[in-house]
Amino acid sequence: MSRRLHRRYRITGDELKVFDITLLGMGESSGTVFNRSQTASDGTVSGAIPAFPGFTFTTDDFITKADALLTAHPYTILSWVKTTNAGSEITSVGMTNNASLNATAGLGLDVNNKGKAYEQMGPGGQKSAITVASINDGLWHLLAGTFINSTNRKIYLDGEFINQNTDIEDMVAGINSWHIGRRGESAPDEFFEGVIGQCLIYKKLLTTEEIQSIYNVTRHKFPLAAA
Repeated sequence: MSRRLHRRYRITGDELKVFDITLLGMGESSGTVFNRSQTASDGTVSGAIPAFPGFTFTTDDFITKADALLTAHPYTILSWVKTTNAGSEITSVGMTNNASLNATAGLGLDVNNKGKAYEQMGPGGQKSAITVASINDGLWHLLAGTFINSTNRKIYLDGEFINQNTDIEDMVAGINSWHIGRRGESAPDEFFEGVIGQCLIYKKLLTTEEIQSIYNVTRHKFPLAAA
């Protein structure tokens, strides 16, 4: 069972249309992060330092690639993160129209150090599903966001459904790049401080059971992951 799940979720299949943006911490020396999906959309590292099983990010580090991943709901984003950052909004992974301001969908932490799954299209502020607990405890956590439609986005923490947001927000228009470690709009911000491990973007809505399975299959890579 574990081996089948491993193949299903980390190696792409036509049925899942998965973008598995896998950070290859140890042994990474070429300045490239390899995308283990059919898109082969490898990203370029800027400043982030390999720290198995991911990369360490500070105030201006990021990984990015020009790629129009998605044009419509639904979709799912997952990211393993570890941070002690306090009091500032940070993004771990997102999809952006980098020619615009306020045009991003992604995962990260809010100003209260809680996990967020957010969309923003326009100046009206991020529409975010937020975890109940703060996650800046220096332990590995798996954040997952399911973006169902323009009035429903959900946040999962370590494989468990936590919360949802039903504010109205349009699908981000003109997505042309993905970013790890920042919100990569025309004036990039929300730079991540901490370590980011495996990131995944799915062109489909994952179920709670599928998200729990991904957590169970991948958590062995991340020592001292939250129980």
